[in-house]
Amino acid sequence: CALREAAFFVRILYNLVRKEINLMSKKMRSNILLLITAAIWGSAFVAQKSGMDYIGPLTYGGIRTFIGGLALIPVILVLDKGKSKTKVKKTPEEEAAEKKLLIIGGICCGLALFVASTLQQYGVSYTTAGKAGFITTLYVVMVPIFSVVLRKKVRPIIWLCVLMGATGLYLLCMTDASFKLQFGA
Repeated sequence: CALREAAFFVRILYNLVRKEINLMSKKMRSNILLLITAAIWGSAFVAQKSGMDYIGPLTYGGIRTFIGGLALIPVILVLDKGKSKTKVKKTPEEEAAEKKLLIIGGICCGLALFVASTLQQYGVSYTTAGKAGFITTLYVVMVPIFSVVLRKKVRPIIWLCVLMGATGLYLLCMTDASFKLQFGA
């Protein structure tokens, strides 16, 4: 039910954007597409929470990843067509090294994605969709922290934003009665 409502909302937004796309500036078009992206992303948490009523977190994650992989096949085929025209001749050793690097990178990225999505899915099963979405967005807070570790300069306004995000997470996760971290709800 929630998934159908989200699809309906996205269809309405798409039709509005499609009709007005030629009359808008590039900035306005970008903002509307960003809004559509946020609506799709936000509705995914509702779908995740609803899906957890019927299947387990690993099954849900596996099906979701499989569907995502199927959706990427046409994209890969289209991108490979354009790439083959400008292909540079490489030695067999260079191709083998490139293939090895690609496989190792794919395994590392796949493992990171598996761990992150599995932990997120288990988290969704213990809390509300709104809290899960908010907690997930706090990955943005980690970027300045990693920047400091990598010895990059971070502006003071960014630290204010990090503090505000962490405060929001605290207020979201704490209850009036306990003022301590709680499991679920």
